[in-house]
Formats: sequence, C-alpha cells, structure tokens
Amino acid sequence: RKNRREGEADKERLPVSLWNPKTGLVSWNQSYVFPCRSLECSTVCYFQEFVEECPEAKEALLKLNVGQIHSIAITIHPVSFERMTQECRNVHDTDHMKKKMLGIED
Repeated sequence: RKNRREGEADKERLPVSLWNPKTGLVSWNQSYVFPCRSLECSTVCYFQEFVEECPEAKEALLKLNVGQIHSIAITIHPVSFERMTQECRNVHDTDHMKKKMLGIED
C-alpha cells in the first residue's frame, strides 16, 4: 500500500459514500464523526479484501462480522443510541453494515 496522509482515502477500497472526490480525503463534517466512519470503512474494506483472497469464507466471515456488530449493539442503552450521530448509529446497525459489506447500496 502506498503511504497516505492521515484521513486520506484509498478510493479503490473505500465505500464511495465515505470518500470526497474533490479532496481525496475521507469527508466528515464534525471531527467526532470520523472514528465511526473510519470503523465502518475498515470493517467493510477488511471484509471485502479478505473475501477477495478467500471467497469460500465469505458466508462465515459475514456471519462473524454481523454477530459482533449485533453483540455490541445490544449493549447500548436506547438513550445513548438516540444521542449518537447517524454515522455512529450506522456502525451499530446490522442491516446497514451487512449491506455495506456485500456492496448493496441503500
């Protein structure tokens, strides 16, 4: 991988919804949104990269990732969830993350 500045996107791997084509950087409006988008991106990118190398593991890896997302999501108090930014809610939404990992657009 080539060296990039912090926040700089690898547009070939980053989901289009997270990449700002004007700057070549991961786009965010508020600095606290970046960790959630970064987590979403890394989860999706690692899943897709692993599946590319080992397609027969796709279903098992998908179940593992969705299971981990669900396990964390059920520990979040509903009030805390409501206070999260949409980007952070997305990371805890199993349906959203499953679609992202499978490359299905909303």
